Amino acid sequence: MIISSNAFLKNLAVHRITDAGLTLSNQPIQLDDEFTKEVLLKYFFKSFKDDPKFEFSHHTSLDLNDVYSCVSNIFDDPSTLFEHSDSLARLLFESSSHPNIKPGDFFTAYIEDVILDDEIIEVVGLFKAENMDTFLKVIPNQNVFDINTDKGININKLDKGALIFNAGKASGYVVLLVDNTNKDNGAQYWKDEFLKVKPSENEFYKTQELINMCQDFVLDSVPEEDKAERISLVNESMNFLKKNDTFDKSDFEQTVLKKPELIEKFNSFQEETHLEVDFNKEEAFNISEAAVKQTKRFIKSVIKLDKNFHVYVHGNKENIEKGFDDSTNKNYYKLYFEEES
Repeated sequence: MIISSNAFLKNLAVHRITDAGLTLSNQPIQLDDEFTKEVLLKYFFKSFKDDPKFEFSHHTSLDLNDVYSCVSNIFDDPSTLFEHSDSLARLLFESSSHPNIKPGDFFTAYIEDVILDDEIIEVVGLFKAENMDTFLKVIPNQNVFDINTDKGININKLDKGALIFNAGKASGYVVLLVDNTNKDNGAQYWKDEFLKVKPSENEFYKTQELINMCQDFVLDSVPEEDKAERISLVNESMNFLKKNDTFDKSDFEQTVLKKPELIEKFNSFQEETHLEVDFNKEEAFNISEAAVKQTKRFIKSVIKLDKNFHVYVHGNKENIEKGFDDSTNKNYYKLYFEEES
């Protein structure tokens, strides 16, 4: 859990990326106004969630990740933030070549006394404001009021951000991301081209990978026309993750998959997909409740029959049977139940 109520904004620099190029500031921001500090901290932290977590990466050596190196230097000596913010702004500008990428203001901040998972920790924050909102300003002039418009940053809408916590340096620090604009391939520059981060292989990541694999497995192994089987299998998988604190593969197979042929298909599918997490060899791990809650199912729990009926399937696929009636030349579903509510 991120707690920023007692956080202290120590150093801040702002540079600007425009359609014409990069405009670098000559000096850091002077942080004399306490109210402005509070507003900035609200803007910086409000959009972040505890998970998923990321970490800096590089195919050869972490030290060759330029953003990682700059951030490490800031943690070593926070007074050098402005110097390194210049380098970070240049790196961001060089990563912003896609035509759909918007100009904007780039903030580099050093923040103290942030609490993450009950630990007080320092944070380097990187933020980009791309969208300007229009505001109305009512201006009093003796007994007359004028109305003007102005453009500025909406403090409730962080466009892009990264909170880098001074923890786990050897593995690439703990990084949280926000990217609320241009979520197409062109906008991946923030995560992939500029920051060069990858998901941390923690419980959240493993749970998320497992959920995605289960849904892909259902689509691959159960025919499209057998919708009840598909829906039921996805529901039972999710119910297993909701009811259990840890994931044990053999328990999952016996509780959800049950049939030996389905278990065999599941193992083969996992080997063929080459996931980063090998669930055939993975020992039991803690299930992330946050990952389960954030899951968006792409297999809906409803079967639509012509324009007459909707059948909602929540589990127990043994209680629904599909067939074809030769006398009427129509498909049918037979439902078994104990009582009607």
